[in-house]
Amino acid sequence: MFENAAFGAGEVIIPLSQDMIRFMSKVNLRANETGCWLWTGHNSGGGRGGGYGRFSYRNCTVAAHRWIYAQMNGRINKRHQIDHTCNNRNCVNPAHLEAVTPSVNQKRKYERAVG
Repeated sequence: MFENAAFGAGEVIIPLSQDMIRFMSKVNLRANETGCWLWTGHNSGGGRGGGYGRFSYRNCTVAAHRWIYAQMNGRINKRHQIDHTCNNRNCVNPAHLEAVTPSVNQKRKYERAVG
């Protein structure tokens, strides 16, 4: 499935496939000091629930952060959401993503908002 190559950025090693190469071509690894990998491809736009990266995979449009999480960690439990622990919707760094229940995700969102 993957070629005998890997792309490394910090602590994360990513196996390379043609889809992964295409995905990573849309990521800015040097965007800021937080370690976020910023998505530079299409996104879901503004407004409530907007601002998430979008990636075309097997003739479907998928959330970029969910795609990279699944590539690195396997299938996402259908009852889980992917939380950006860095609080940056545009981030696709697998080290900043965690599968959590919707209630945990909302609790964290609230805690970040109130400081």
